[in-house]
Amino acid sequence: MNLEILYTLRERLKNILITGTSLLSEDFRLKKAVEEMALLAKVAPVFAQIDAMAKALLQSERDAGERVTDLLALVNAVIETQADTAKVEELKEIESFVVPRVERNSYKMLEPVMTALTTRGSGRYEVLMNARKLTPEIFMDYRIFPKYIQGLGDSYSELATQINQWMKEDGKVMVAPLKRDFDPKGGTEMLSRLDVIADVAKGEENDFYLSIINAEASKNIRTRAIEALRYQKENKELLLEIAENGDKASKEAALKALSRSKGSTLERLWATLLKKGKVSVEILEEYPNEDWVSEIFANQLDEEHQRLEKAEKKEDRAKVLASINSIWKAAAGKTRKALVEKIESSLMMVEESTQQIYFMRGIMYFRTPELVEKIHQLFDGKEDAQAVQNLFLLSLMEDGCEYRYNIVDNFLTINKNLDKYDAVAEMITEKILDDNELSKVYVMFLQEKQYDENILPCIL
Repeated sequence: MNLEILYTLRERLKNILITGTSLLSEDFRLKKAVEEMALLAKVAPVFAQIDAMAKALLQSERDAGERVTDLLALVNAVIETQADTAKVEELKEIESFVVPRVERNSYKMLEPVMTALTTRGSGRYEVLMNARKLTPEIFMDYRIFPKYIQGLGDSYSELATQINQWMKEDGKVMVAPLKRDFDPKGGTEMLSRLDVIADVAKGEENDFYLSIINAEASKNIRTRAIEALRYQKENKELLLEIAENGDKASKEAALKALSRSKGSTLERLWATLLKKGKVSVEILEEYPNEDWVSEIFANQLDEEHQRLEKAEKKEDRAKVLASINSIWKAAAGKTRKALVEKIESSLMMVEESTQQIYFMRGIMYFRTPELVEKIHQLFDGKEDAQAVQNLFLLSLMEDGCEYRYNIVDNFLTINKNLDKYDAVAEMITEKILDDNELSKVYVMFLQEKQYDENILPCIL
């Protein structure tokens, strides 16, 4: 059996659009094509849907024009999934996910979305954002769905990124369609497809990731597939081998994937690769807060400071300082003894924003005794903005919200005449006391006040 029945039905539907729906009931060729469609109806759900829509079209001419258009769009979509041209081919099994269907969407509703996905120019982003907000199911309509997937490779990168995020929100229903016709040698669209698959399916598609690595694949797609191996423990030996013997991009991808692993072999590998200059220490950003990780960061900082001492030219010193700043950014969340000991001599000489990130993340999530002691050593008794900020957050995290609320409430009671504290009272009551939305709120508070000495009694 072949798809000639579908091609015949498509031609009759096109003819109806040309001659007009008033002659629909008299078109015996269309009736014959519909009768023959019954032969395919039992083969796959989508054929049964075509058969039902075609029969309904013959039974009633109400809204015939719109229904002919809908039916023709579905037939075209099925043919497109089965062949590259209109050439007659052997029938292939059609998977039910290929053409999702949302019945209530009229062509008029779909037209703006279809235009936004298939054209270029301004205004497309807003159209799609509104559609996603108001009628998110529209992207699963069989007429929109193929273009929705193609949107992952849109030339407007911001739109392509947004579609990638939407598909991750759509969840596992997207995995099978994105795997279909996947080309490991492809470009932006294929890379984004893989990113969505890895994000929503994780270790469930481990065989798919391995098939990409073992095939001829583009550099970016191969490295993304290597990173996706992180979800299965049995991939550890393969990742260690890639990290040791692969090219630079593959090494870095494998080391990122190994961030969930432990063991002396991994530690020795890191030491060897760093000594040979094969990888960047910044990759350790995704690794857990363990002693050996902090020790590696500390050793790298020692090496950079030695370079800084030897640097004579201004531009050379600037490069080294930039490198030190990058290391501290990557080290946020690493608060074991070896690294904490470098704070006073190293962290305090880099950008203030980097210092803020390191202290905030450490205080909130990785509050080791060494870090707490160092913060008190550096900031107790000081009243500059950074000291106030770090001590305030540390107090909130250690003493608890109720304790801090009593102090703030008492201060506000005494200082009722200070209007500017009304907003502070509302913010602290509704936000800071609400479990752990702590960091964003207190930083907003301090930034808004731009460090006013009058607030010190309130937060210290």
